[in-house]
Amino acid sequence: MRRSHRCVKDKEFHDMKKFKVELWSRESQEHQRAFRDQAFKLDEMVPSRTIADRLLQLYLDTFETTYRILHVPSFLTQYADYWRNPQKPDMAFVAQLLAVMAAGSRFYSESLARDERDSYQTSATKWIMAVQSYISCTFVSHDIDLGIIQTQTLLLVARLAVASDGDVAWASLGSLIRSAMTMGLHRD
Repeated sequence: MRRSHRCVKDKEFHDMKKFKVELWSRESQEHQRAFRDQAFKLDEMVPSRTIADRLLQLYLDTFETTYRILHVPSFLTQYADYWRNPQKPDMAFVAQLLAVMAAGSRFYSESLARDERDSYQTSATKWIMAVQSYISCTFVSHDIDLGIIQTQTLLLVARLAVASDGDVAWASLGSLIRSAMTMGLHRD
């Protein structure tokens, strides 16, 4: 009698656990779908082409020469494609572009008026927050690919360049490392 009661309890426990997983999975998917539909409107945050060109070039001349996060020819092709048809952007690319421009804004020319430089620093902080939100709301472990790793790395570089949150930026390094390990990049 006791054994059959235990089997019933075990079955109920496993059924409840299965239900909970299905519920969380469905809720997570709905949350991600809703976010992707409105997702900070990343494409609306991209500045004019001349400013974007300048910030991109500043990033490429400073950070990319050292860190080599992007495959520059591929990124530049995507960049040109984006400006050819900005009505239907790839949000993953736009997130990377915003992170690149945020990092590049750190080296924006001192010869400009102080107010204009500060406005790009303010924009950079907004871009960083938008990309962080994009990553956290669209990131699912089975969706990890090199693009997500690149975006996380670019975001870390941008956060350190802008120094908007100081030492806290390094906390996100742990997430980046775990993402890379989940993808299997720690193996030979």
